[in-house]
Amino acid sequence: MQILDERKRRSILDAASALFATRPYHKVLLTDVAAEAGVGKGTVYIYFKDKDDLYRSVVRTGFHDIIDSIRQQTANSAGPASATLRDAIGQVVRYAYGNPDIFRLMRESHTAAEDTKRCSAIRQELAAIFQSIIEAGIEEGIFHDPHPDLTARFIPGFVRSAFIYGDNTFSVEELQSHILRYILAGLQQPA
Repeated sequence: MQILDERKRRSILDAASALFATRPYHKVLLTDVAAEAGVGKGTVYIYFKDKDDLYRSVVRTGFHDIIDSIRQQTANSAGPASATLRDAIGQVVRYAYGNPDIFRLMRESHTAAEDTKRCSAIRQELAAIFQSIIEAGIEEGIFHDPHPDLTARFIPGFVRSAFIYGDNTFSVEELQSHILRYILAGLQQPA
């Protein structure tokens, strides 16, 4: 039995994300992914069933990475919900800047029907984190929101919107502050 190496898997995912982000899906060949990752084509098949599986894995991994980074950042947050919200938004923004290829695939992904459900569940998991932060702020009496579940869905959309046009020239801090300013303005208005 072959022992799988997570670093090798991640290297393949990183290479695939760069290629999928710069070429049409049909022009990405697994031989190119393997060469970019510095592995043999057969090694790619050890980790991924086929090109579709690899593509879907890139997208799902991106979402999981964002969720994990937010959870790590906010796990020990003892401050007010507004500070936790700032940190969580910052994690999404930093991920987008630090992983532009994967982030682009995440916002543009066109996956198979069965995987769309899985990606939808992951997106809902991300929204649930923001919703819990907003609900904590409501309990603290600093936020007012009749629909924290809906507001939670908007937050990743703000980051996504900043990147859609491909000419985002704002710094991480500028984008984080601007998104936070808009979200807080809405949350601090009495409903």
